[in-house]
Amino acid sequence: MFHMGGAVARVPHDATACAGRDVAHNINIDAVWLPDESGEHAAAETAWARRFLQALQPHRAGSVYVNFLDSDDDTSRVREAYGDRIYRRLAEVKAKYDPDNAFHHNKNIRPGEQGR
Repeated sequence: MFHMGGAVARVPHDATACAGRDVAHNINIDAVWLPDESGEHAAAETAWARRFLQALQPHRAGSVYVNFLDSDDDTSRVREAYGDRIYRRLAEVKAKYDPDNAFHHNKNIRPGEQGR
């Protein structure tokens, strides 16, 4: 659990790509297992983390933190992490400076997704 607020909260919401400046805390749920542990163990850990996340939903006050997106999260979660307005701005920057999507190895904003 990460405490938020302070200097982060004093920056205007749309000044940077970082969304969720107004939340009090940020929670990161990690499911972990060792490489030699079975796929069954990995599935159980993943299921536990998803159930925990679901149990926290009624207490949710903000957006998804972009650095906590998982490899199986879809593009709607990327958009949720930034919010529609910031996402559109980032997509415009991406279309201008990376139209061929060379930087695509992370949770990506693809060029030309401004209006979707």
